[in-house]
Amino acid sequence: MTSGVSTRTGGRPGSPPALFILSVATLAASLVLFTALVTGAACGSGGGGDPFTAISVGTATATPSPDAPTATSTATPSPTAAPTTPAGRAETPAPNGEDTSPRVACTLLAPVDQTRRVARDCTLGGGGLTAETAAAFERMRAEAAKEGLTLVIISGYRGFDSQKQIYDGDVAAFGPNQNVSAKPGHSEHQLGTTVDINEIAESFGETAEGKWLAKNSVKFGFVMSYPPGREAQTGYAYEPWHFRYIGPDTAAAYQTSGTTLNRFLAGR
Repeated sequence: MTSGVSTRTGGRPGSPPALFILSVATLAASLVLFTALVTGAACGSGGGGDPFTAISVGTATATPSPDAPTATSTATPSPTAAPTTPAGRAETPAPNGEDTSPRVACTLLAPVDQTRRVARDCTLGGGGLTAETAAAFERMRAEAAKEGLTLVIISGYRGFDSQKQIYDGDVAAFGPNQNVSAKPGHSEHQLGTTVDINEIAESFGETAEGKWLAKNSVKFGFVMSYPPGREAQTGYAYEPWHFRYIGPDTAAAYQTSGTTLNRFLAGR
């Protein structure tokens, strides 16, 4: 005789019916799952959005909450990015061919060279050599004459337009990288303080006049702008005939500086 409980449930006499236990367990599990879903959604909302924000599983992209902030790019600049172009220096020519190199003041000691220029209308001598330059050359010429030497100016002041004609001709003859003439605005001749003496030839440096000038010109305030062996610093070929007046005191200081004239003047 049985106790009235079916042995098919595997229960024991006096235990709750198995079906009842299973029902209670199922209900408890459902409550636990519902609570977890609600709690989890609320935690993932950031505390401000709808806890039941829809999520598309198929595309793995979340639908943003209406009040969620918009994402912005905060990419870190590449450490290998090209450095900023130095102020005052043009890395590429202007589209219209304009000279964009730095412009210096129109003064006796203006450091004009391949990278620095004076304004188109710059001239210290009013369209010729300055009076100071002409007087200094006359004193130098007279002193050389005492030793039987002859000094003659064959080129003095040259304005912007005249220099352009010479420059264009040398570019046509020797190419754009020629180093025998300056671009207009970059020539020391435009200042009215520079002279070419006797002849345009490197061999002039080996003549009696050329050697005398190299030794004595500083006493009269003149210096050779483009000495031999310094082409990399001056930007121009050796010119033993090209002398610039900068005044006796400045010329003496330059002579002991050990550098080239363009760098010496740029550092003053």
